[in-house]
Amino acid sequence: MKQFIFKLKNLAFRRHAYKKYKQLLLNDSLSVEEIQVVNWEKRKRIIKHAYENIPFYKNWYSKHGFHPNQLKSQKDWALIPVITKEIIRENFNEMMFSDIDEKRHIISSTGGTSGTPLKVLHDKNNFNDVNSWRVMKWWNLPISPNIAFVFRKTRSSKISVLLNRIMWFPTKRVFLDASSVNDIKIEAFINKIINKNVIILQGYTGALNEVANYVIKNKISISSVRSIWCTSSPLTNIIRKNLEKAFNAEVYDQYGSGEVYWIATECDQHEGLHIHSDIRHVDIVDNEDKPVENGVLGNVLITDLENYLFPIIKYKNGDLSMISKVDCSCKKPYPLLTKIYGRITDLIKLPNGGFIAGDYFTTIFDDYPDDVRTFQIHQKEDFSIDINIAFKNNINNDIINNVKELITNKTKDLVILRVNILKEIKNNLAGKNRFVISDIK
Repeated sequence: MKQFIFKLKNLAFRRHAYKKYKQLLLNDSLSVEEIQVVNWEKRKRIIKHAYENIPFYKNWYSKHGFHPNQLKSQKDWALIPVITKEIIRENFNEMMFSDIDEKRHIISSTGGTSGTPLKVLHDKNNFNDVNSWRVMKWWNLPISPNIAFVFRKTRSSKISVLLNRIMWFPTKRVFLDASSVNDIKIEAFINKIINKNVIILQGYTGALNEVANYVIKNKISISSVRSIWCTSSPLTNIIRKNLEKAFNAEVYDQYGSGEVYWIATECDQHEGLHIHSDIRHVDIVDNEDKPVENGVLGNVLITDLENYLFPIIKYKNGDLSMISKVDCSCKKPYPLLTKIYGRITDLIKLPNGGFIAGDYFTTIFDDYPDDVRTFQIHQKEDFSIDINIAFKNNINNDIINNVKELITNKTKDLVILRVNILKEIKNNLAGKNRFVISDIK
């Protein structure tokens, strides 16, 4: 009955949203070659639109000697200059479509690792929430389940809250503010999950892990939850196993950001993150913005193929990843990203000029999911490294010695290492994890 009511309401009041959903499902059935054609045609269209209608892009492309007419084949995509967070901040007003309708756009703001706010605009008519319906189909879930959210609370008008409730009725929704979490709030949240028969638990990876720790510590049994939907920070093997243990549910990783929603998502095979290449495009490049081969770690560039109000094209978002050399066994036509390894700013630097990518450090505790609750690697300005560990129960000196030996060998004994045993390691106010932090600029 819920599914019928949900479909009926969307056909009546959001007909275009439901039409997009059907198109996304159709795209899932296309071949790899057909999806590549869809992706390429959309890339050419967004470039042409940006050049002809967005003052920033007209100037930016002219400055770099690029014109949309140069896009004869996909190899020509490399001719397009990259944009960064700083460029968006400095040119925000010039990146808007001139005929923008204020009632049509949504402002999205993110602080990022630097803490300096970055603001972009999204088009309400793109119906980005529809992508979640497609993904729930991948996960064999209903598209209108009872769902619990753990996100940073945002302000909404009373009218928008009411309309949202009407559109979701009779589906039940539960919220926990990830920026203000304590045991009392977690207990109330869990009681609502149980009482409202919640099927999906979605939120920031770090905040979800705190809820899982509470469930395990207090030996709470939750039978309704079928899927855990993690986003906004790396999903380590430790956290995945912790969530599985707490909720006895399937755990999925989803990659997106405030700048570009819905970049890539795990399917039920858990072999990587499928790039939603019918609506987004991902490039992996080296430090000179040159494309790298599949299987090579590099900087992530994102192109939103749908945001014509505020085009984001070849945007270096600061993440590191690689495109898999192999296809997923699910046979979906979308390329696979391996996991998101970290931020460019999370490199550990050595006094001799060398560095170690943060992805190495996010995996050093993967063999100890039953012992280690969470961890953090923090490099100070003098190159020394603090290895902060929070154990679940008793301190395990063998783990400490093994990890310290691994890092000593990796850093070639060039830096001072300190191991700090902590009761807990706090996430930032948004409930997001940062496993590797460097104070060296």
